[in-house]
Amino acid sequence: MARKNVIIGSLALALGAIGLLGYEWQSVIPVSGPSQREYAVYSAFLHNLAADALFQRKRLAVMSRTSTVGLPYYQGPPYSPPTPSGLKIAAIDASFADFSDFCGSCGKDFVRKNLNSWPLHQSSEFLLVGAARPERPADNSSAVALSRVGFNLWRNRAVLTFTADCSDQASFLMCIAIGQAYLKIENGQWTVDRMLATTH
Repeated sequence: MARKNVIIGSLALALGAIGLLGYEWQSVIPVSGPSQREYAVYSAFLHNLAADALFQRKRLAVMSRTSTVGLPYYQGPPYSPPTPSGLKIAAIDASFADFSDFCGSCGKDFVRKNLNSWPLHQSSEFLLVGAARPERPADNSSAVALSRVGFNLWRNRAVLTFTADCSDQASFLMCIAIGQAYLKIENGQWTVDRMLATTH
């Protein structure tokens, strides 16, 4: 029995070490542009958003560049040295602790990708609208700004943030929705696990 416990314990330690190495590997690989997997996540999210009561009669128009996460304010006089990027990421990452609860390394992957804005490419799934002309292209369209997608190590869970114009000209309603979406793969397809948003 003791030998069995030692073997199980050794396997658990080995799996933990593999997970830690994978996490560190994910942290050092260079950040590149949005992948096909991210576009699949965007598609699933936008279909879910389009079904929401605020957007059911609207065509979603996605901003052509991703949004960014603001760096934490650096306390100190103007001549203070800049905060090392590693510390900045840790500080921002703390703001997205719920991402880590949902999918482990999603929070760190999300922050690394969203320190900069990235161009998005036209897709058959959604209309792109240029950042230089943020006005809605038609009365029944809603401009949506998307962040880059943060993935867990196994790429089967994902998180993103969004801002969407939910205004209604017919009723003179001015409205903007700001939120986060949590997605996971089910039966080979990305599905929204939950979406949290506030309207202003």
